[in-house]
Amino acid sequence: MEADALEREILRPEAPVRFRDRQRSRGTLLRVSVVPALCVAMAVLGVDTSTVVVMAAAAVVAAALEIANGSYRTVVTDRAVHVQCGLRVDRILRHQITEVRVAPYRATEALVGRGVFRQSRDGRVRTFRAGGIRETVRITWDRGDGPRTTIIATDQPDALRGALSPPPRVRLDPEALAEADGLLLPQPREPRASPQPRTRRILESS
Repeated sequence: MEADALEREILRPEAPVRFRDRQRSRGTLLRVSVVPALCVAMAVLGVDTSTVVVMAAAAVVAAALEIANGSYRTVVTDRAVHVQCGLRVDRILRHQITEVRVAPYRATEALVGRGVFRQSRDGRVRTFRAGGIRETVRITWDRGDGPRTTIIATDQPDALRGALSPPPRVRLDPEALAEADGLLLPQPREPRASPQPRTRRILESS
């Protein structure tokens, strides 16, 4: 999946991208097409034109909101996690993340909202989920005011968790490290021998 104009203009990743994903809610096209079909039927049946125009305008607004709130995208870079849904963009800095784990979606959590985005009343739990996706990645993070949880439903949970894992640490051999330190440290210089004074030979005549 390549970056598109929306990602470049809204998300603006500030570092190399390690993971990129987009999920859409199922049935969005069907729900969007209901009102336009109703408007056409009303026009055919001879309903007042002004009523049909108002219904059509409402349909356009509703369709735009449905499309905007019916999908979300996740972009992971070396510095942050970006989650975009409509005009909403959540950013989680990598150093704020305390735990990442894959878990099945739990509908028991009391969340409010519509579309693919929902959150708890205090805003500390946020979920992005398209209908039908059972696997989620739960990101626990803290920006200094207590733990928060962002739940992202995706069909690539292992790839997302892997992108959020810290880079592997390189283990160095202590002997090799000591040897390298010895090569980098300035070596002691041997003291130079002081120059011998020139001896003057005095010739005495007998």
